[in-house]
Amino acid sequence: MSQLHFSDSVGSNISKLSLTEEDKGSLELKTQEFMPTILIGLGGTGKEVLLRLRRLFVEKYGSLSDFPILSYLYIDTDNAPSEESGIARERDLLINEIDFQPAEKIFNPVNPSDYIQKIHDIPDIKRWLNTTGEIGKLGTMNTGAGQIRPAARLALFHNYEEIVNKISSAKSRITDSRSINIVKDKHRIKNVNTDKINVYVVTSISGGTGSGMFIDMGFILRNIFSNNAISSCYIVLPKIYQGYGKERVYANAYAAAKELEHYNLKNNFTVSWKKNTPLAFQPGVYDDVYLIDGENVKNLSLSDLSNRDIYKMLADSIFQDFANSDFANYKRGVRVNLVQYKQRLYPDDNSLAENTFSRKYSTLGQSTISIPVDRITLACSYKLCEDIINYYLSNVEGSQSDIDNYLMKEFLPSLGLLESNSKHQLLDSLYKSGENSSIQSSIKSFLLNLQNELVSGKRGDKWASFVFSEKSRFDTNFKDDNDIQRQGMFYSQIYDNRSNILRNIVGERVSTSNGNLERQINSLINDSTRGVFYALSLLRRFQFILQNENFHYIPQFEKDIKDLQARVTRLESEIKSRLQDLKEDESRSKLNVMRKTAMTGTLDKLIKSLDEYYNSLIKLRSRYFAKEVSQRILNLIEEKTKSENGKVKSTGLINDLDKLTGNLGLLKENFNKKYQYFIQKQESSFNLLVYEPDDVKNEYYIRYIGTGQRANDNIKDLAYKLLKELGASDVTDIINILKDSDASAVEKKMVSFAKQVFSSIREDYSVTDILFEKDAIRSESKIRGMIQQAYPWLRIKETPGSFSLDESAKKFYIGVKTNSPSFKKFQSLIYSITGHGVEFKDSADNTSITFYSEWAGFPLFYSYTISEEMKGFYKQLSNNMNIDLHNDKNYFIFNDIIPLTAEERRRLDEAHRAYLTGLIFGVFEIVTDFDNETGETKSVYKYTYQEGITVRRTEQLGIESRLINKLFEEQGREALRYRIQEEANKIQDKLISEGKLAEILVMLEYYYENIYKLQEIEVAGGAKTKLDTYEYRITRQLATELENKIPPSEKQNFVQRVNVLKNNLDDFSTLCGDGMKRVILIGNIMDKSKPLKKDSGNKISVDKLKDLKAALDIGLISSDEYESAKQKFLDN
Repeated sequence: MSQLHFSDSVGSNISKLSLTEEDKGSLELKTQEFMPTILIGLGGTGKEVLLRLRRLFVEKYGSLSDFPILSYLYIDTDNAPSEESGIARERDLLINEIDFQPAEKIFNPVNPSDYIQKIHDIPDIKRWLNTTGEIGKLGTMNTGAGQIRPAARLALFHNYEEIVNKISSAKSRITDSRSINIVKDKHRIKNVNTDKINVYVVTSISGGTGSGMFIDMGFILRNIFSNNAISSCYIVLPKIYQGYGKERVYANAYAAAKELEHYNLKNNFTVSWKKNTPLAFQPGVYDDVYLIDGENVKNLSLSDLSNRDIYKMLADSIFQDFANSDFANYKRGVRVNLVQYKQRLYPDDNSLAENTFSRKYSTLGQSTISIPVDRITLACSYKLCEDIINYYLSNVEGSQSDIDNYLMKEFLPSLGLLESNSKHQLLDSLYKSGENSSIQSSIKSFLLNLQNELVSGKRGDKWASFVFSEKSRFDTNFKDDNDIQRQGMFYSQIYDNRSNILRNIVGERVSTSNGNLERQINSLINDSTRGVFYALSLLRRFQFILQNENFHYIPQFEKDIKDLQARVTRLESEIKSRLQDLKEDESRSKLNVMRKTAMTGTLDKLIKSLDEYYNSLIKLRSRYFAKEVSQRILNLIEEKTKSENGKVKSTGLINDLDKLTGNLGLLKENFNKKYQYFIQKQESSFNLLVYEPDDVKNEYYIRYIGTGQRANDNIKDLAYKLLKELGASDVTDIINILKDSDASAVEKKMVSFAKQVFSSIREDYSVTDILFEKDAIRSESKIRGMIQQAYPWLRIKETPGSFSLDESAKKFYIGVKTNSPSFKKFQSLIYSITGHGVEFKDSADNTSITFYSEWAGFPLFYSYTISEEMKGFYKQLSNNMNIDLHNDKNYFIFNDIIPLTAEERRRLDEAHRAYLTGLIFGVFEIVTDFDNETGETKSVYKYTYQEGITVRRTEQLGIESRLINKLFEEQGREALRYRIQEEANKIQDKLISEGKLAEILVMLEYYYENIYKLQEIEVAGGAKTKLDTYEYRITRQLATELENKIPPSEKQNFVQRVNVLKNNLDDFSTLCGDGMKRVILIGNIMDKSKPLKKDSGNKISVDKLKDLKAALDIGLISSDEYESAKQKFLDN
C-alpha cells in the first residue's frame, strides 16, 4: 500500500504566521532572518541563473566557500560545459571560481530505449511513461531532453539516488555549526535561523529538462525535508524562448502548468521513484511559486538580444536575500506577509471543484541603480596588486637611468656589443682580419699600392687597363656565393667573424654551451647587489634598445643597409665613369704638357671612388650580419613562436627568469587582465550603473592611493606590509613563496589584502548624491525607467468580471540608505512618480538603490501568456499522438487552468450528465482493469451503438476522466454525448413509466452520498471548506428533477419505499468496474416474473480486496487465497 505523506503544503507550512484581517496592519513588520539555503538549477535556465548568482557571490565575497550556508545543485540532461550565454568560457576570467564542482552537478545520461525494452519489469515507470511516442526515438540524452518532458522525468528517475544523496549532503554542509559560525564571523551576521532551511528551485517550463523534472523535484524536497524546509520555485515562462520554436515551448509550458495546478489544488501526487517504494503526497508542490515572463505588468518587454537579462534579474533578486539589511529582511519576509492571499481560491464563493483554481502563484520584479562597488573594489584591488608588483620589480631592478648607465658603460662593452655615435664594437668585430688588422686596412693598402705603381711610372701610361685589371683581381675578395667555401676572402672573413661573435655571445643552448651574454646574466643573478629582478630589467631594457630607432642597432642597421645599397649602385656607375675619364686622358697627345696632370687628377678621383665603394661593400655585408647577430640576441632574450594549434610559446632568457621568479610576471599579467575585466560596464535591462570605466583609475583608485609622489609612497608602504602578509622576509623571498605555493592562493591573499584599502568606497560614495549632482533631469528620467522595469515581470490579464488581485497583495519596496543627506529629496521624487504606494526600507548601502515588487495570490490564468497565448499551441500539438506533452500518459486527468466559458460549461455539464446517466442505466460496457503490483482497480468504459441497419460500432472510451474529456471535447450535433444521453433517457423514461422512480432516485442518492461526495480542502488560516464536484452536482440535479415528479400525496409512501430500497441495493443493482460504482439491473427489475437477485453474502468489495492484498504482502494469507478472492471480485 502507498504511504500517504501528510507534509504541509503552502497553507499549512506557514499557517502559524497567518494573521487575521484585524492584524493586517502589522503584517508589514514581519521580517525573516538568514536561513541556510540550497539552490537547485534545473536545465539550461537553472544553470544560467545559478552561474550569475555564483558570480555575484564571488565578486562580493571573493570565494563561494566564504558563504558556506549556501549550497548549489545543477541538474541537466545536457553535458555541455557550464558557461553563461554571452560569455565564452575562455574569455570568462571567473569561470574557474563559478563553475560547478562534481558535488554540485548531476548528469548521468540515460537512453529511454533501455527502459522501454524492459518496461514490463518496471511498473513504477510503466504507470506514467508513454513508450510509443517520440521518446523512443530520442537516443541517449547527452545534449538535452529534446524538449520532451517525460524524457527528462525519466532522467530524474534514473538519477534519483544521486539527487537525494547530493541534496542531503548539501543540507549537512549548510547546517553544520562551522558553516554557521563562518558566516557570522566573516560577515557580521548576528542570527542564522536553523529551524528550517530554504530551498530555491530555478527552472523554465518550456523545454524538456526543467519542465519535465520540476514537479517531481518539489515532492522530492518534501520527502527529504518533511516540514523542515521552505521551498520556492522560480518558473520562467516561454516568452523569452520563442526562438526555440514557439509552438513546442508554449505547448510544453501549458502542459506543465496544468500539471502544477493539478497537484497544487486538490490532487494527491503518487509516485515510486524507487522500485517497490510507493509514496503519496497531499496537494502542494512548492511553498511558493514565482512566475516570470518576458513582459511585465506595465507591458514592457525584453528584446531578443536582452532576453537573457531575465536571468540576471532573478540572480540579483535571490542574491539580495543574502544581504544584511532592513531592506533584505523585509524582502525575505514578503512571501510570509502575503501568504494569506496564496491560501485563497478563485472564485472565493465557488463551491464547484472543477471550476475552482488555486491562487498559490506569485511574481516579482527587481531593478537597481548602483555604483557597482564590488566590481570597482576588485578592479582597484587588482590594479594595486599590479602596481605593488611593479614596485617590487623596480625596487630591486634599479632605475632606468641606472640600467642604461650599466648597459652602456659596463655590460655591452664587456661583451663587445656597444654601438653608439663614438663606438662601434660589434661592427668593428665584423671588420677584423687577424688580431691587429682589418679588412678596411687591406683595402687601403691595395689602393695605395695601386696608385703608387701608376704615379711612379712603373706601369707606363696605360693606366686605365692596369686599373681595370687590378680591380678585377681585387674584386674576387668580394665574391658572393651561397656556398660559404666559394665566397671571396673578405666576405668569408666577415662570415667567420659573424660566426665567432654568435658562438661567443649567443652560444648554443641546445648543446648547453652558454654564450657570454647568458654567462653575464647569470653573474648578475648571483650578484647580491643586483639579483634576478635587476637582470630581468636589464634584459628587457636591452631588448628595447636593440629594437628602438633612437639607438644604434637593428633599426639603424636597416637604415644603413638601405643607404649603402643605394651608395654601392651609385659608386659602381661612378667608377665606370672615372675609368672612362682616365682612358680619355690617356688618349691625349703625349706632347700635351697637361696630359699627366689630368691623368693624375682623374686617378685620384678614381681611387677615392674605389675606396668608398669597397668600404661600402664591407659595411653593407657587416650590417647584414650585425642585424642578424642583434636578432639572434633578441631571440636569446625572448622568442615567441606559434604552434600549429595557434598557441604562442615563449622561450629565452626572460622566459627562464620568469620561471625562476615563480611566474611573478604572469601573476602581474593576470592582475592586469582582471583589472580590465572588472572595470567593464556590465549593465542590463534591470541594472543601471552610475559610473564609467575610466572612473576606476581616475576617481576611485587615486582617492585611496593618491597621485604622483603620494601614490609612490603609499604603494611602497603597502608593498612592505604585503610582504608581511605573505610571510616573506624580503622581496626576493617571494620567489620561494611562489615556487612552494599555488599561485592562485598567493593571488587570493594579495587581493584580500588590497581590498581592505578600498573597503570604505561603499560609505564614501552615495548613489543618490551622484544622481542629483549630475544632470538631475536625465537622472529623473533614468529613475522613472528603472521603476517601470521593477514591476513584476508577468504580463497580466485583468478584465471586468474576471479575477482582480487585491491592491494589498501588491508590494513595492525601495531599498536605499535612508539616513543619507539626499534621501528626503530622493523620496519626494519617488512619491511624485509613483504616489505613496511604495515603501522605503534602509538598505545600509550608500551605493545602491533597489526597486523590488512582488505580487502574490493569483491563479495561473492571471498571466496573459497562459490565458491568451499558450492554449492554442497546446491543443494543436495534443492532437498529435506522437508528441508527448505531459509527464503522465494519462494526460486527460489534468483539468484546464482557464475558467470555462459559458459554452464550455454547457458542454461539460452535458458530458458529465451523459456519463452519469449512461453509467447508472447500464449504457456502457464496463471492464475491470486490475493492477497486480498495487492491488488497485479501475473501470475501463466501452460504448457500442448501432450504425446503419446491421453495423454496430464500439468506442473505446477509457477510464472515467478520459471518457469525460472525450465527451466534452467533441462538438457538433453528432457528438457522442448526445447519443449516450438519448439512450439513457429512453431507459429512464421506460423505468419511470413502469413505476421504478424510487429505484432511480435511490441510485442517484447512492452516488452523491458515497461516490461523489463533497470534498474538504484547506483554505486561508487553516480553515476548511467543502467543494462539490461536477458529478456531485449533476447527480443532485438529476435527483431533484425526479423528486419533483413525485405527487405530494404519495411523498410519504415514496420516502418509505426509498429507505427500504437503500437497505437492499443488491435487489435491483450490482457493483461494477472498480467495485464501488453500481449499475441498475434493468432486465431484472423490468421482468415481473423473475424474482430480484439477492446478495449471496459472499461478494468481495474493492476495499476488502485491498485489505487482502496487504495481508498477502505481509504473509498473513497465501497467494492461492488471495487469487480466489480476486476472482470472486472479478466475477461480481
